[in-house]
Amino acid sequence: MATINKKNPLKWPLTCKAGITTILLYIVFLLIAWALFPNPATPLDHWLSDFGRIYVPANGSPVWDPHTGKLYSGASQYNPGGIWYNLGCIIGGIALFPFFAGLLKYKDEGESESQKKKIKILTYLLVILGFGSALSLIMVGIFYEDFGGGYSQVHHLWTMILFVLFLPIMGIMGFWAWLLKFKRFTSIYGWGIMIFDAIVIFTNNNLAIAEWIAVFSALGLVAMVVIGVYSKEFA
Repeated sequence: MATINKKNPLKWPLTCKAGITTILLYIVFLLIAWALFPNPATPLDHWLSDFGRIYVPANGSPVWDPHTGKLYSGASQYNPGGIWYNLGCIIGGIALFPFFAGLLKYKDEGESESQKKKIKILTYLLVILGFGSALSLIMVGIFYEDFGGGYSQVHHLWTMILFVLFLPIMGIMGFWAWLLKFKRFTSIYGWGIMIFDAIVIFTNNNLAIAEWIAVFSALGLVAMVVIGVYSKEFA
């Protein structure tokens, strides 16, 4: 039976199915938005949220000046890809709820009472913080970067909440994976990107590429947890 389930994605643990769905949805919708973006754009000169803008510079320049960090001014043009990026955030955020909820399956794991207590506490913390990050990602898509015109402060607020939540989630996920005997690299990776994200946040980063690295490294952690859970179930 385990062999059959292993080959049937529909029988995989909830965390595996939801994690894969989250990654694929975000990346696919981002690529569509990027393809439809009317101006030249690279990770060096455009922030991810720029792809969710409804209006972008008509002259083909970056939304934010890479040198001054100032928002463009002047004529605008419609961005047909904006809705796709925002949908990717909204649907991807929805998929994160079952990803984190699926972790509850392991809340009673552990070889001793002390370890069981630690795993239970860490699992509940991950679910609570994870639900917060899922909601934040949805809000980032609903309140897109130029929601209401110019630059949306509501968007900025939810973006900051999302990135701040990344920090404890990554740190706790590292300990959770360690106690559940996932591959040690999963924990080390989680702690490493937590440190990177902390530097990005607390140094008031002004480099678009740093945001790309932070987001895709977070998706990488989701992928590692998926692999860890899959391996645990079908080892």
